[in-house]
Amino acid sequence: MAPPPVPERTPCNTLAEWNQRVSDAMLIIDQPETEENWDRMERAFLVLASVVRGGAYKLEDDFIPGVKTLGRATTSAMLSDRSKLSGMAIEFLTTVGVRMAAKFEPLVHLYIPAVLKLCARSGKIYVSRATNCLKIFAACCRVPPLVTLMKEYVTDKSQTLRFAVVDALHELLSTSIRDGLPRRGRWVEDVEFIIKATATDANPETRKMSRKAFASYAELWPDRVSE
Repeated sequence: MAPPPVPERTPCNTLAEWNQRVSDAMLIIDQPETEENWDRMERAFLVLASVVRGGAYKLEDDFIPGVKTLGRATTSAMLSDRSKLSGMAIEFLTTVGVRMAAKFEPLVHLYIPAVLKLCARSGKIYVSRATNCLKIFAACCRVPPLVTLMKEYVTDKSQTLRFAVVDALHELLSTSIRDGLPRRGRWVEDVEFIIKATATDANPETRKMSRKAFASYAELWPDRVSE
């Protein structure tokens, strides 16, 4: 008999509950994927996302260690050749990122490299999901390490990855115009590097997005434009 549908939200209000959910999930997702366990792994990510929506993220600092524990297995699933499994893992990550916002910063280098790698995949579904995920993180989290990480990928040979980077940067900058900039720092130089690198890109869509990013940059830092 098929298991019951996973609810949109599953209440999770204590650290003990969250830790148990993480342990239960790891028993399923932290193993080599096979045709026999695909369905269980996909359901495990649905359950995790439901638990996060149900309040686990409100545990704040106590929530982060569990997300770290899930990191390696989750990114492995994100990079799976099984599209559905990859999608469920990305949905879980996006659910976490939207709710953690800037508090996701210590997890950027654990999770986001896998998202960037997916932006370079040949399959359109993978690229579309990953590009959308990156934009969501750029808008919701808006932390400097995300920009610095994206800078490392902006000269990649993949056209779709380069576009995804500058598209996400534009999302981050345009959101910052409305909601305010993240903390000050040298990360503005990484913003400038990405814009310059994509301004002359071979892909016209990437160049167009670079111009949009520059317009937002100029509004945020007019003094640097005149330098």
